[in-house]
Amino acid sequence: MASGGIKDGTSSSGVWIFVDDSNLWIEAKKLSASRRHMETYEDPRIRINDEKLQEVVADNRHVNKGTVYGSGPKKIWDRSRWSVSTHKRSGITGKEKKVDTQIVADIVELVCSPDNLQKGNTVIIITGDADILPAVRKAMERTPWKVEMRMWGSSLAEEINQESHLYPGRLSVKTLDEDIDNILFIDYVFNKTKRRKGDLLPNNAVVLVNPEVGVDVPMSWKVEMDKECLYPFRYYQDSRLDKSDKLIVVVFFLLEDGLDYMRAKIQSSSDLSLNADYVLTYSDYFQYKTVLCKYYDDDSLEEGCPYGDMCDYAHGQADASCIKCRKRGHLTKRCPEP
Repeated sequence: MASGGIKDGTSSSGVWIFVDDSNLWIEAKKLSASRRHMETYEDPRIRINDEKLQEVVADNRHVNKGTVYGSGPKKIWDRSRWSVSTHKRSGITGKEKKVDTQIVADIVELVCSPDNLQKGNTVIIITGDADILPAVRKAMERTPWKVEMRMWGSSLAEEINQESHLYPGRLSVKTLDEDIDNILFIDYVFNKTKRRKGDLLPNNAVVLVNPEVGVDVPMSWKVEMDKECLYPFRYYQDSRLDKSDKLIVVVFFLLEDGLDYMRAKIQSSSDLSLNADYVLTYSDYFQYKTVLCKYYDDDSLEEGCPYGDMCDYAHGQADASCIKCRKRGHLTKRCPEP
């Protein structure tokens, strides 16, 4: 661009980007669940690629500044790329009205300063919330400012679309839908180090015992699980302390009931079970003692176990649980069922 500027008085094609973090992420979770035809209203695994988001909306223009607003923007926002403005939710309503107010105030301050036009005249706002319209209208009063509204098509307020018809050429509305696969991704890995009391595992997890899988779980399995189970899940790979079993622990989210149904569904399909020896609920596998304590042989005590009743392993057959018939009183290798 020529150093003398362009006809509208600006001397640069730079843009400013304002992101409503909660609006973007909450609506993305809903959209992901809908696209995958899930039984849940949202997919909590969804994550935003902040670099791709900025690339898509900037569209090869220089970003003067990108700011993210929310009650607690996720760690995904790269602080070298984004400025983060954090505001507490209302203790009464849980709403983020202070976030909306701050975005409006910052945009108004930007467009009311003539010096900013030396860096560009375009404001990009990533939200579908009509509460942003006061800022949009203020920008429209300040020629030659332009505003680009970006959000998922399913969550754009109709008032925003209607407003765009009043300012052709200066206020544009475009969905992010065509770039959704670049902007969003699913975090399939469950972080077991963050477990707390009352965690998800006992009532929401299924264990694949000795599945036929290498170091990395194939993407085809994750896709098939999404398709067949219709509930969001994460997983982690593990093993028994004595390394006797290799495990994939599948943790379902928003599954209020039906864990036994999920276990049976996975067990019935080799594509889902990865040809595991057994598929059990987390409680069935870990609550009961399926491996013999090293201080015992099959029937009698060899020497005293230092852990006593706190031992995670079976003290003889009577203390053991079978992962084949799911009964107590014998180890799996002695199961009487064919």
